[in-house]
Amino acid sequence: MGLNWDFDVKDLLEIVSCFDGAALATICMVMAQEYQQRGSGIPDLILWNPKTSQVMFSEVKSENDRLSDTQRLWIHVLVGSGIRVELCNAVAKEIRTRES
Repeated sequence: MGLNWDFDVKDLLEIVSCFDGAALATICMVMAQEYQQRGSGIPDLILWNPKTSQVMFSEVKSENDRLSDTQRLWIHVLVGSGIRVELCNAVAKEIRTRES
């Protein structure tokens, strides 16, 4: 599907305001250390609530998918920083095929 980095600055500031400062610093440090290797593997979704200042990440996996080493690293970093991470297993109710 691809990734959309076209966020409004206001939205980015709102997301960042939900992070604990030390947690955000840890994420930035890990990204800066080896960006080429660690730029991938970040969980699929970030969910935040500016009213409660809560933020969490969610990694979505299909039935036949498993976590990569880079994904495990990011989950370890995030959880170790006090950020909630959930693993969501997507299960298809119906399988559709693309017809020619």
